[in-house]
Amino acid sequence: MGPDNRLYIVDWGGQDFTGANNRIYRLEAADDTEPEIETEFVLEGEFSGWYGVSPPEIAGEENPTLELEPGAAYRVEWTNTDGIPHNFEIRDEDETELLATELIGEEGETQTVEFVATEEMDHYLCTPHPNTMLGQIGEGEDDEEPEREDNLGEPVESITVEMTAGNEFVPRIAHVEVGGTVTWEFEGGQPHDTVAYHPDTYGDQERIPDGATPWASDVLGAGGTFEHTFEEPGVYDYVCTPHEPAGMVGTVVVGWPDPDGQPALEPVSSAIHDNAAEILETDGEDIAAVLEAGPALELNGYEPGPYDGSDLYYDVTGDGNLGFNDVVTFFEHVNDPVVQNNPQYFDFSGSGSVGFNDVVALFEQV
Repeated sequence: MGPDNRLYIVDWGGQDFTGANNRIYRLEAADDTEPEIETEFVLEGEFSGWYGVSPPEIAGEENPTLELEPGAAYRVEWTNTDGIPHNFEIRDEDETELLATELIGEEGETQTVEFVATEEMDHYLCTPHPNTMLGQIGEGEDDEEPEREDNLGEPVESITVEMTAGNEFVPRIAHVEVGGTVTWEFEGGQPHDTVAYHPDTYGDQERIPDGATPWASDVLGAGGTFEHTFEEPGVYDYVCTPHEPAGMVGTVVVGWPDPDGQPALEPVSSAIHDNAAEILETDGEDIAAVLEAGPALELNGYEPGPYDGSDLYYDVTGDGNLGFNDVVTFFEHVNDPVVQNNPQYFDFSGSGSVGFNDVVALFEQV
């Protein structure tokens, strides 16, 4: 500390400091200027969530994403609007606390926190209410919405869905064969569960196929898993109940069901949180489009498809026409797995299964 009460940095000149070496060392004043605030975020906080006030980009948004540039300084000013004790905390993706304020509990009370953003900052929350008062942190204007991970259109016998620290199901859409199994696996963060949208398990709306059995796991922590086998074709929407406000929802597609009449593809109930509803609606549109198009089948090098507006794949060779070549090809491959596993496209006789009767029925169409 120098005579003017400022902090100085000593340049030792590359020599050892000893009593015998009493040379005058150069002193440089340390940079003690306050960093310039890049952006001030103004929020309101209550049990149901954080609500953006300013800047205009977040005004009116619930749990808005705060866009931060690592190395820049920011100020967050928030007001307690319900008289319940809250605070403001920032964590990394592993749920490690990076900064946290004291609780304030009087309605109308305000709190301000200033900080320099780092790459580790992943999300912000209220420590006592992390399920509802939870928002994400993005990295400035270059931050892009991550591409959704899924295997939609490529059903498998079994699949693992990760329940992440970022309050996401990955993949968010899982496509399995009829009789396929989905295993949910806790990967980090706060405890999660997986629960079907059904009046018997969660919410007021049935968003699984009629007659299908809903599921509900326990709340899972480190090392926790839960699995469910899907015997009925259809579209199944589900949720992590503690994190529905954060949009932690997912969908399981089983087989290649007709999208018409699927409860999960109907308008979303107003009782479902807006963040979750938006995801379900967007994903539902993509699912409906894939199911309408049907599977991309390959039969001995051919790509069968519908003909003349029918849902059945009369055009077995995929050349856009219906002729004897289709009958011959179908007769030669009627027992192939691609035909037997997709009777909804090759059951030309309407018997419920595929066999020689369907060869005859296809011949009669020609």
